[in-house]
Amino acid sequence: MSVVGAFVFPHPPVLVPAVGGGKEAEAAKTLEAFFSAADLLASLEPELIVFISPHMQYYSDCFIVPACKKASGGFAKFGAPKTTLNAAYDKDFAKILTAAANSAGARTETPCHPERSEGSYAANSAGAHTETPCHPERSEGSYAANS
Repeated sequence: MSVVGAFVFPHPPVLVPAVGGGKEAEAAKTLEAFFSAADLLASLEPELIVFISPHMQYYSDCFIVPACKKASGGFAKFGAPKTTLNAAYDKDFAKILTAAANSAGARTETPCHPERSEGSYAANSAGAHTETPCHPERSEGSYAANS
């Protein structure tokens, strides 16, 4: 498996119709760029699409690679509590990515709490995931949320 493309998507919530309420035109050029990028992405016929989000919690000394089956989030913070997203994680790819990163000298963490219900990695009101990876050896305040 190799990287066939990379895309950066600014994502103003106004683009979601339930949030924008007709104001989506304010970001029309961004939306047009999304569709162009989606067409290009489809033409690449990727085997897998990996999303990297600035809205996840993170550590300064390692990469977080979630190891759960799925995640969910929503737009309640933006006035659209019924608009939600669900995503499945590829656990096999997570293992491959973690092994490759670790062999290259990058530290990774693979948080998951199987005792909790699926979807426990739901985005909180700040857009950051609400579960905290287990790091009992770290002091308080070492876990930063990028909001």
